[in-house]
Amino acid sequence: MELDEIYKKYPWLKEEYQVGIIYNPMVAAATGTRPEINPMNYFEAVVTILVKVYDYEPLVAVNEVKCNVGYYAGYFNENAMKKVKEVYGAVHPIFG
Repeated sequence: MELDEIYKKYPWLKEEYQVGIIYNPMVAAATGTRPEINPMNYFEAVVTILVKVYDYEPLVAVNEVKCNVGYYAGYFNENAMKKVKEVYGAVHPIFG
């Protein structure tokens, strides 16, 4: 997906890279509270931004997004953490 497509579909991603702005919709997509967001398409969009805007290597970007969304899910209930793990293969870096 190209950056212009990403920003059109997810306009909040064009803002400064902030954890809550990026990962709250990702957790919501995984739990089904934002059904208009396809979880894996959104995951791919965030990875693409890290690669194209911030010069991350693709594998590093994937690992960072998984680590960040796993950490962010720790602020939610157990069900959200479980869904994030199921959907993205991401776990909290401390709690597992």
